[in-house]
This record gives sequence, structure tokens and C-alpha cells, in this order.
Amino acid sequence: KKYVEDLEKKFNKFDCEKNLFIDEEYKINELKNWFISPQLDWLNKKNIYPSAPFSHNANDEKISNFEKFKFFNNLFKEVLLDDKSLLVKLEKINIKERIISSGIIAPKNVIDIKEKELCKMRASLIEKIDYLKNIERKYIKSGSNKEEYFMSNKNTVELLHSKLNLTKRLEIWIRLLFISSLNDDIQKAIIIHRKDNEYKTSTLISPGKIKSNNLLIEYFKIYKNCSNNFLPIPPQSSFKYIEAIKNNKNPQKSFSETWLGIKNYIKGEREQPEMQICFGYDVEPDLFLSSKSFQNLSMKMYS
Repeated sequence: KKYVEDLEKKFNKFDCEKNLFIDEEYKINELKNWFISPQLDWLNKKNIYPSAPFSHNANDEKISNFEKFKFFNNLFKEVLLDDKSLLVKLEKINIKERIISSGIIAPKNVIDIKEKELCKMRASLIEKIDYLKNIERKYIKSGSNKEEYFMSNKNTVELLHSKLNLTKRLEIWIRLLFISSLNDDIQKAIIIHRKDNEYKTSTLISPGKIKSNNLLIEYFKIYKNCSNNFLPIPPQSSFKYIEAIKNNKNPQKSFSETWLGIKNYIKGEREQPEMQICFGYDVEPDLFLSSKSFQNLSMKMYS
């Protein structure tokens, strides 16, 4: 009960209807950094830097996700997404030589297996890029805010060499809103991302120029109210809660599974150091779900 009362006090201090008029220009990069990880951003500004363990288990036979990311990320430091000869250059790359030069552990008896795995990934990436056609680099600026991005027809293009997690999704969403708020022709963001050994395509639909601008202002108001009090909702679990509402599923169940995790399978969001510092250790889902203001703030952030 005490935890619930304390959270309600935080919600009361965090009145999102304050500062109804923006008297300063928002910085899109500041907003983006906060939006993707609000509690961690708040702690960093207080000179608190939680450390999370990094696990990278090298395996003689399998290429790790980190190695896959590093391999293709390094390739795109040499070949650019808007290069008219991009597909030809990708096809010509000698994957086996790159495996050796990249430092990927590959004994002679398994290097062919790893080469086949990476060649399959390259083929799926080429297929996704080839479908888009005419990718161009663009720049957009408003006051001190500016963004470099890629376009294909009326869509922005994002390329990730890792899975599309919530952090990346939210970062792309803020960038899409900023670009759309200045360009009414933008229809959606096309995201090429990796899932296991294959590249997939996902999309985020632009809400249009006026709504994009309104959403950015709404987010900025919430962000400004986070200067003294951290955002009192956990992003991943709250996002899953709203997603479940939109999909006519059980939002309480979705929140609880994301917050608590699934035993021996997936770690819960509450185990992240920044969550433990802000909300406490071993906090139960009811701390948030019983709050009258939880759903309202979650809707503003993630609907």
C-alpha cells in the first residue's frame, strides 16, 4: 500500500497538464534520448550511471547476434545506403575473407557453415533494399534541430543490423514525427531490420504534419515535467500494456509478463538497474496497475 501511495505522489507531482504553452524551442535529440529510455536519461542527468552486464558468448559453430551486427554494420561504413551501385558492391563482397578479417572465430571445419549463414543474410538484405528502389539521402532543419535521413518515394528508410526492439522503434518514431512535422508528404517509415538470420521489413505510419507536430509538443511537455521527477511508468511494460489494449488482449497480463519476465526464459524489465533505482527491487505489477493515473500517462506516451 505504501508503494502505491508513493507512486501516486509521483504522479501528482508529474502533472502533465502543466506548462500548457511551450515558451522555448525543444531540442529533438534531447527529446529522443529521453523518450527511448526516460528513467536512464533522468538518472544520467543526475550523474548516476547504472551499469548493466554485457554478455557475449563466442561459439565455434554459431555466429552470435553481436558478431552479425558488427559484421554488417562495418560493411555499411564502406558502402552507403544511397549509393547507386550498392547492390552490386554487396554482391561482390567476399564473405569468407570478411569473416577472417572481422575476427569472427571460425575454425576451418566450420568457416563454410558461417559463410553460408552470412550469405543468406546478405541475400535477404539485398532483396529488401532492391524492393525500395531510388533511395536518396535527405537533410531537414528547423531552428537548431536537424536530421539526416534516407528517402524512397514518400517514405523514410531506416536500416538496422539488429532486431527491432522498443528502444529502436521509439527512436525511429520520434525521428519520423520530426520529419513529418516539416514535410506533409511523408507517408511512413520503412524499417529494414534483422531477425535471426534474415532481414525483415516493418513500418511506422506517419500521422501527418499537424498531428506529428502536436505529438512532439505533447511529448516535450511530459519531458519538461521530468526534470525533477522521473517518468513514473516503465516504458517496455507500459508499451505492451497499450499494445494489448489496441489489440483487444489482456493489458494487465501483458504488462505483468513484461515487467516480471518469464522464468528461465526472459528477464523482466524490473531487473534493469535503472528500474531498480527508480522504483525499488522486486516491485510487483500492481504498484503501477492500481494507480489511477497509470493508464492515462501510458496512453499519452505510447498510443
